[in-house]
Amino acid sequence: MPIGYEVDDGNRRDSRTVEELVTTMESRYGKSSHVWVMDRGMLSEANIKFLKDGSRRYIIGTPKSMLKQFERQLLEESWDHVREGVEVKLCPSPEGDEEMFILCRSRDRLEKEKALFARFESRIEAGLSKIKASCEKKKQSPVKTAERVGRLKGANSRAARLFDVEVEESDDGRAKVTWSNKESLRKWILLTDGCYVLRSNVKDWTDKELGQAYRPD
Repeated sequence: MPIGYEVDDGNRRDSRTVEELVTTMESRYGKSSHVWVMDRGMLSEANIKFLKDGSRRYIIGTPKSMLKQFERQLLEESWDHVREGVEVKLCPSPEGDEEMFILCRSRDRLEKEKALFARFESRIEAGLSKIKASCEKKKQSPVKTAERVGRLKGANSRAARLFDVEVEESDDGRAKVTWSNKESLRKWILLTDGCYVLRSNVKDWTDKELGQAYRPD
């Protein structure tokens, strides 16, 4: 249950508002029994230290890259149902400290991320085919062609890491474009679509209660 709110200027980084927001709320409503729930944009080691130093309890989202540390748990089938379309499981801290991590899987987020990835992947495939065809039709500079490839991947960055693209100069001076897909990365993307990790120091809640408190989707 939220106890109050603040409206900040839109040009401030979220991670820099935490200490000010927390101390403001505590001065108004006290410290007792609060759990600070924050999205990953507010995560920083300085903010974690601030919360811990004040014996504050928290649930915070983490970057998607954090999923790599929980690959084994992702592959396991033991998930607890939180609400329609959302499952969770508790995981010990990779650092062995007092924190716990909550691995979450959302069906709605899965469908959204799969659709977005498929769209960007198809755009890159179509763009590379177009660049390749233009190089075969007319002599193109390898440097300029590499720049076109870079712009294409930059505009579709969500799927860009799936493609290994090479731009070479053929014997007649033409640019030659070849590419391949990283299938191991594709498998990882499919495994982690719809998943996210929370970190928390709340010890007296179940995995279901922790997952229920944080609703990014």
